[in-house]
Amino acid sequence: MNNKDRKNFFEFLLLAKRNTYASGGQDTRVSIPLVPASKQLDWKSGNWLYRDIYFGMTRFSGMETVYWHSNPVWSMGYFGGIRPETSEGLVKPAYSFLQKALAQASREHPYRGPQSYTLDNWVYRSVLYGDENQFDGTEEVWCDEQSLYLLNFAGGFII
Repeated sequence: MNNKDRKNFFEFLLLAKRNTYASGGQDTRVSIPLVPASKQLDWKSGNWLYRDIYFGMTRFSGMETVYWHSNPVWSMGYFGGIRPETSEGLVKPAYSFLQKALAQASREHPYRGPQSYTLDNWVYRSVLYGDENQFDGTEEVWCDEQSLYLLNFAGGFII
């Protein structure tokens, strides 16, 4: 993949993320996922394919992969979810806020959401280490100064 393709990769990745989980994922959900008992979101544009396969809901684990001409070029694994002490009534609002935060991803912070995003009494924070070749990080959702959600992620180019 040349430099132009890498630039296009980041444009594609941001669009794919905004059009899958961050938008609710209903239009991109695969009815029969490749992996049994998983949920799968696919988004395609030209020669690019984004695939997000995950297990669970309140606590979950998954992997996102981007393909260029049917070849995997980038991948990110993640694990986390709602903290056990979070009240049941805050689970849906926390995930709804998370989707809004993830839709704010930028070229500087393309893998999950932005470094920080606030809406009313909700706060999203993401810490990222490394670069596009190899990175890891965490994200958290807070409400009224209580941490409700924590996720760890890691990935990079695999070409």
